[in-house]
Amino acid sequence: MLLHSLLLVWNRQIENLLNSEFAQRGIAQMGIAQLEVAHMGIAQLGIRALGNSLNLESLN
Repeated sequence: MLLHSLLLVWNRQIENLLNSEFAQRGIAQMGIAQLEVAHMGIAQLGIRALGNSLNLESLN
């Protein structure tokens, strides 16, 4: 009975450790995805700004 209790505690600790590891990886991946989206947004703004300046130059 004692061995069974110890195994349950040990398994719970491992489960908590794994859950924590996966949660940290998930948060890190979300952060990377947000950075990629932000980078794409900035790149699109740059392309739009370049396009607008080309349109203004063609009007002159």
